[in-house]
Amino acid sequence: MLAGPPTAAQAQSDNAQTTATESNTNETLPRANRFDRALQFSNVGQRMTLYLEQLRNRLRNAAGIAEREKENFITSLNEDISYLQSEAISIGKARTDEDLDARRERLREYWLTHERRVKFLAGALLSSHVRFTIERMEGLQPKAAELIKRLTDEGDENVDVLKDAYDTFTSYVTAARTEYDEARTSFQQIETSDDPQALFVAGHDHLKAAHESLRMARKTFKELLVSLRKALPPTENATTTQSDYNQ
Repeated sequence: MLAGPPTAAQAQSDNAQTTATESNTNETLPRANRFDRALQFSNVGQRMTLYLEQLRNRLRNAAGIAEREKENFITSLNEDISYLQSEAISIGKARTDEDLDARRERLREYWLTHERRVKFLAGALLSSHVRFTIERMEGLQPKAAELIKRLTDEGDENVDVLKDAYDTFTSYVTAARTEYDEARTSFQQIETSDDPQALFVAGHDHLKAAHESLRMARKTFKELLVSLRKALPPTENATTTQSDYNQ
């Protein structure tokens, strides 16, 4: 699973470490000192860029996100990546300490401004697979319900077992949908929140709960499928195969 994006606090920590190093550096070596600082600042920009590139590539291959929405996300990330790459390179071209500090501050401010957006996009990616799986599980329910109803009408003696398994399956899918909706709400509030990291963590926790409910839903559905196979005539078992329900 994709890790959370670098936080503003981490960026500030990197800058603080560099400032501390600078204060302890022999002032008779300004060019060497400036080179070391520029290298550290450039590395910060490169880490930011690498994270965005990973996020973009994962989004490009993600299921569960509408194509137009995905294109908008990727376009936005490409703009951010291009800017950060340019700034990381420009830092090495600073000729004075003042120029270096200005370029560093520009990089930091850009990340501070875009951090919430990046967390939102990371949340969208993390949510996409869960949404895709939930929709597939929900799509299984009508056919299973139809088969159980038919067996009920035919007076099958084991239909109560089937109904219990079906109810358990649907309850897990519903629980997963609820957790997914809570995660989505958390992620959607990130861009306007004073504490985006807390919302990102909360959304991540809801997705973990959704994953667990989906795991149980798969297990229960496999058991339901075995029971349905036993109850259905052999000719229908040929069309009710494991591959039809493979998640």
